[in-house]
Amino acid sequence: MSIGSFERYPLLFGPSPVHPLERLSAHLGGAPVWAKREDCNSGIAYGGNKTRKLEYLVADALAKGCDTLVSIGGVQSNHTRQVAAVAARVGLGCLLLQESWVNWPDAVYDKVGNILISRLAGADVRLAARTEGMITDPVYEGKSMAGLIDLIGRREIEPASTVLYAHLGGQPALNAYSALFS
Repeated sequence: MSIGSFERYPLLFGPSPVHPLERLSAHLGGAPVWAKREDCNSGIAYGGNKTRKLEYLVADALAKGCDTLVSIGGVQSNHTRQVAAVAARVGLGCLLLQESWVNWPDAVYDKVGNILISRLAGADVRLAARTEGMITDPVYEGKSMAGLIDLIGRREIEPASTVLYAHLGGQPALNAYSALFS
């Protein structure tokens, strides 16, 4: 069964753009870095990959006659924010259940630490913003950017490589960390 066989409620502008991060690449002096910008994919602010998924969930909810979307997440969750924004966009009610912070090991790149921001991610969030004007949140996107920058810096990603960084959208979490970026 292909993705095309599922009903979809259109919320996106189309495929998310891909573009070179020339200044960041020059700053790092290693492999050229490109970004797939899921953070620029819809008119629903900072939608990211969550909006892409919601196209299918909303189509199913509407087909079943649902009148309310329900989601759970932390107070910083960009997923719950997207559920609320999409519900408003399509005329459905919304109920958001908030959960407290949970710390867990980051299995993808354990050097950066748990869900709380690390100094490395904070510096690299600033670097991506300063060199490219690209905003990454400190929890998810910032950690992946920190890992990318570290791997290029240590030449574990060879300079002859070409890197595609998939920005999945997560900027709304920045307001939860404003003291760290002042």
